[in-house]
Parts: sequence; structure tokens; C-alpha cells
Amino acid sequence: MFTVPYPGTSFLPDFLPELTPSIMEFLDGEDFSRLRQVSRLAETYVAATIHTRTRTLFADTPRNYDALIDTLHTARAVVGAAGAVYILFPMDIVPRYFHIYVPPNSWSELVRHLERRQGFTGKAITVNAAIGESFPEGVQSVTRFNKGSVAIDVLESTKRSPLYPIASQLHTGYFNYVSTQSFECAYPSLTRQYRALLNPQRLVRYLDIPQRYADECQSWRQDGWTIQVEWEVWAPGGQCAGTRSLGCASATRAFGDRWGFSGNYAAIADRTQRLRSVVDELTVVWWRGGRTCGPACHSGQIEISPGSRQCLRRIIR
Repeated sequence: MFTVPYPGTSFLPDFLPELTPSIMEFLDGEDFSRLRQVSRLAETYVAATIHTRTRTLFADTPRNYDALIDTLHTARAVVGAAGAVYILFPMDIVPRYFHIYVPPNSWSELVRHLERRQGFTGKAITVNAAIGESFPEGVQSVTRFNKGSVAIDVLESTKRSPLYPIASQLHTGYFNYVSTQSFECAYPSLTRQYRALLNPQRLVRYLDIPQRYADECQSWRQDGWTIQVEWEVWAPGGQCAGTRSLGCASATRAFGDRWGFSGNYAAIADRTQRLRSVVDELTVVWWRGGRTCGPACHSGQIEISPGSRQCLRRIIR
């Protein structure tokens, strides 16, 4: 995210430097994770590509791009939803609506910056408790910011980790984030194919999409996504492996586990000079819950209550 220009030399032998950025545009976050291990020059190309995609995402809406990224960094906020997908995967469509997740102790700092320094117009999103509406688990508040063609929902976390609200989002297409120094994707094999599993905790009887989410689902589908609640039809070989699978109701998942990819894209020299992010210390564990694929999934149970927890990252394997 920080401004990083493309180097004047290529890390690819016999390639012209001006061609290398075009090649980088075909790579995704998992490629970035591997590439940055090649050399410091390759790592700089990764940082420059993420910077380029982030600038494209925000378009020309920030008055001062560098000041915005500095604020995201000090607020320990992360870009999520379709914005994170765009940064981490080669996509033709630039989303005009995405999320920023922020811890509660720095929410006001980010909101003030967007309104006063960057010229966004903010409006609090409310829920009607009288008819049983509430924010999803982990979401303290939502403020929508608009400017030009860009709309950003800033979601305030109820926990120290800005990642906690992600586990309650509508489907797995949201289970990605990009911070100012690192990134993660929890369901890369699905996301690459524009597939997303619905989150049962947001559904009626763990199966049906409530009417209030119909437009949201339709928007993703118009962008080419297939969205469904059943995991088994997408499981390798069409057979669910229960707790050892990517998307089963009984599988315990986490940012940082073996099913996803992650990476730190800040240059080595720069990494020691900046604040350590809370996402380096804390992660989120979740289980989709809902209807199981069959009796073998979880001790014969046919339904499991969805849930999530914030926990220390070092205990995740």
C-alpha cells in the first residue's frame, strides 16, 4: 500500500524492466508470497504491485494517498471485501465498494481522517433493534463513506483485532484482507474460481438468504461469482473430509492456517521502522457451522452452531 515505485531493473533474467510490471499483473497473492522469497528485488516488485493495485482501487478519491495509507497504518486498519480480492487476485473489474476493518480504539482516528483530510462524506449505518435487526457478530458499528464513484464501509471491530468482523461476513469472498504490511486469503482455491460459500450464521435456518441480503448477493453474482451454501459439491472428488476439509461446517479455520495463503510484503529495511500491527499478534478462528455434509462430518450431528474467536496467532498451525 505504501508508495513503492517499480525498480529500474528486472528480477527476471533477460527481461526488460518495463515488461516486468505487466507480468506482475497476472500474479495473485500466493504468487507474491513465493516470489518475495527470491530476492529483495523481487520483494520490491511485490510491494510495488500491491501499491499499484491499491491506488487503482481508491481511484482518484483521496486528496492525499500517502496520508491515507499512513492513517490506515497507525489505525491498524485493513482493507477487506471486494477491495482485498482485487488487490490479491488479477481481476478485470475494479470494485467501487469495499470494506475497511478497524479496531475500536482507532475507529475515531480513521473516521476523522476520511472526513476532514480526504473529503469523504460519512453516514452511520443503523439497525432496527425493535424488529430484531443487529450488526453481525464482531461488528460494533458501520459507517459508509462516499466520494466520487467510491463507497467504503468502515466496520468497527468489537475486539482488538480488526479481523474479527470478517468471520461473520456474508460469504467466503469476504475472507481476505490487506494491511499496510501484510495480506491473507482464507479460501484461495474457491476465490480463484469466483466461488463463495455462504456463511450459515447469516442465513435463515442455516440455508436461506434473507431478503435484506439479496441485493448484496446479486451484486457479487453480476461480477461473475457463484455463491452457495453447500460445500460438498466443491470438495475435492465431491467428498467432504469433515474437520480436515477447507469448507465443511465442522472444520475449524483461521487466518494463518494451512488452507489459506499469507505474506508480509513490506521491504525488509522498511519493516523494522514501522509499527508492529495487531494482525501480527492476533488472528481469528472460526467454524462455518450450519448443516453438515453428512453424519460422518461431526459425530453424527446434522447441524452445528456457527462461531468465531479471537486468539493469539502463535498458537495457529
